[in-house]
Amino acid sequence: EWQINDLFGIHLEADYYNWGDDTIAHRSNIESEVSMSINLQEKIKVFPSIRYLGSRDVFIENMTDLISLNPQLHANISIDYNYTSSISAFLRINNITNSRKEIWNGYKEIGVNAVFGISYSF
Repeated sequence: EWQINDLFGIHLEADYYNWGDDTIAHRSNIESEVSMSINLQEKIKVFPSIRYLGSRDVFIENMTDLISLNPQLHANISIDYNYTSSISAFLRINNITNSRKEIWNGYKEIGVNAVFGISYSF
């Protein structure tokens, strides 16, 4: 993680798993994410990110046969707005690329999705 200055920061995370000769269902060998933080006058913070999940092997019907699910690449963005120290709002937009690949055998991703929220602390 690098904080370049008061305005920009970069976060890089990468995980590699070596399962040996074993097959771990629905687990990828490679997972990584790169994100950036953009701080606009302490009121607005923007966090664009890209996440990669490698291909995963899954067992099908008889629990002995394997198929491989495709790797996934997601672009996400998160925006936080701090009105005061006690009132804030956020917007999270996930899967901007509208990927519809399988996350589990027979279950596809929902595509672009967003969450909006307001918080108040007292």
